[in-house]
Amino acid sequence: VKFSGESGMAIETDPAIPVTPGEKYSVTYYVYKSSNTGTYPVVVGFRWFDSATAAKDVKLTTEKMPDVPDNTWTKVTVEATVPDNATYLRIMINATNNTKFVGYFDNIKLYKYTSSAENPATPEDPSSPWKLLEVPNAGFEDAPIDGALGINNWNYWKSGLAEGAALSTETKYVG
Repeated sequence: VKFSGESGMAIETDPAIPVTPGEKYSVTYYVYKSSNTGTYPVVVGFRWFDSATAAKDVKLTTEKMPDVPDNTWTKVTVEATVPDNATYLRIMINATNNTKFVGYFDNIKLYKYTSSAENPATPEDPSSPWKLLEVPNAGFEDAPIDGALGINNWNYWKSGLAEGAALSTETKYVG
């Protein structure tokens, strides 16, 4: 997905993913930064909700994207524990009101921490306690079927900024 420098632009996964308080999750993503101006970096992480329809925002857990080099793909990881009262999560990518990020995000992966007794086996490391979960359209390859603007299985957090993030085949992570 390409972010084109709009301040206050955010996207998040849809549908929400069911979770249980106390569970641990990790999201990894690849970022390609062309430029980033402003006083605050992009944040990526989790929005926690008390229902699948996101009726109540229980908590927002994000981390500032580290300062990544320009014009190269960099892997970034964010980990969090499900807060009390949360039953669903959405992965969020947010160019805050104080930044103008131009670049790409790709290859989003969500992991759930499991005990070794549950035989987690991730494709990257069979001995890892992190189990890979499905994130629909994690590579931002699918447009809405009806031809509408947008990104299949991702929502714009603020509907007025729909032009700030868009599907793009200009640059994508390969690996």
